[in-house]
Amino acid sequence: QELIEFIQLVETETNLKLDPVYTGKAFYALVDLMKSGKIDKGSRVLFLHTGGLQGFRNESF
Repeated sequence: QELIEFIQLVETETNLKLDPVYTGKAFYALVDLMKSGKIDKGSRVLFLHTGGLQGFRNESF
């Protein structure tokens, strides 16, 4: 449920669509790494969104 809420928040705030199977989990992990300090503040980070939204085949979330 936390992941789904995160995905919905990202889409609302940025218009970036993430699926709950691939890109949503990867982006969630990236944000977690930044929050935990494992990625230094001010670092340049590239998140490559490949456009794969296969996780939306199941609209149950």
